[in-house]
Amino acid sequence: STRTRRTSVKQASCSWRFLPAFGRHLQRRRGDSRAAVELPQSRAFAYRAPMGTRRFLTGIVLGAGSRGMDAYAPWLEEHPDEGRIVAIAEPNARRREAFARRYRIPAAMQFTGHEAVFARERFADFVVVATPDRAHVAPALRALECGYDVLLEKPMAVGEDDCEALVAAAERTGRLLQICHVLR
Repeated sequence: STRTRRTSVKQASCSWRFLPAFGRHLQRRRGDSRAAVELPQSRAFAYRAPMGTRRFLTGIVLGAGSRGMDAYAPWLEEHPDEGRIVAIAEPNARRREAFARRYRIPAAMQFTGHEAVFARERFADFVVVATPDRAHVAPALRALECGYDVLLEKPMAVGEDDCEALVAAAERTGRLLQICHVLR
């Protein structure tokens, strides 16, 4: 039913500062060994797991426009206990390179599109879809199908059928689909 479907998608409106809740949710799901990233002890981007191991959440940003470059990634950089962006997918070379330089993304983790990201084995915990509105559905669906939790910038999609397809994919895969309203 529509009511059931609506409750399966967590929505955060008015503020993008809900990311800690998103991060904590993902941290609780750390039992998924494919998502676990063990790194050497580091001052930045570290999360202390209960057993004293050093872990943090890793994310991929799809789209290096204003929302990807100036909202999500800076917030995560300012809150290193919540996670770190480890890859960028952006077709515009100038924006992709600027994002990579600003957030220290190595060349091997810079992609020209989401297709290249999802052609690889899963290498992060979550995906931030900050593409233009008309291009939200395909990368979000693919991310869910590849086992990533998804933070999707509003609008979910431009049509109701696509919104329902996103919700169905999240339910089918058991992944988190969270809708964000950065500019409200």
